[in-house]
Amino acid sequence: RGIVKLRVSYPPRFADSAADLAGKLGEKLGKRVEMAEKPSDGLIGGFRVYMEDTMIDASVETQLKLLKERLVN
Repeated sequence: RGIVKLRVSYPPRFADSAADLAGKLGEKLGKRVEMAEKPSDGLIGGFRVYMEDTMIDASVETQLKLLKERLVN
């Protein structure tokens, strides 16, 4: 049908950016995006996108964990 359903978690102070994210994802996927937004106090920055059985974790917390792992190894 050309529709992708997403759940997006983001820090409450970045609510304006969530709509931009949906638009950009729709352009990349070539489909219309239906987004369920969920502000999360647990995120300090970035976002998490859940699409079917896939999660894109672009949160600051995860990025810092990955950086730590690279530096330790």
